[in-house]
Amino acid sequence: MLCLLLVQSAAAMQPGDINGKWVFKYNSSYGYEFRFTNSKFADIIIFMKSNFLLFRGIYQIKEADKISIEVLEMKYSPSLNDIRSGKELTKTSSSSIIFRGERSSSGGKNYLVLKTESVKIDGSSSEGFFDPEIKLKKE
Repeated sequence: MLCLLLVQSAAAMQPGDINGKWVFKYNSSYGYEFRFTNSKFADIIIFMKSNFLLFRGIYQIKEADKISIEVLEMKYSPSLNDIRSGKELTKTSSSSIIFRGERSSSGGKNYLVLKTESVKIDGSSSEGFFDPEIKLKKE
């Protein structure tokens, strides 16, 4: 009997690994859009039927797989164009979103799988905004 053990080491995630636009939609009415920039800014849009919620902040990668976003501003609106304009955002304080993240690829497509660790908005726990695990596709 021959046993073969392969050990694959996970490389630490770098900011360049997640830059760009990542999307997951249940259908055209529900889902998530994440945008990470080279300058470490992050925009997260949550699609909720006919309403939208934007979190805007600065992200950093901690440890090998932890993405921490310090939320600086947010906005709730029934208009996606209004959300995308980035105008009239509400400042937040003591707000952060932390995910465990992992990059993968399949069939020539790149994915970012995020597992929600904690969500705090204005100092209060706000766990209901994100699914426990989100598989985003790179666009």
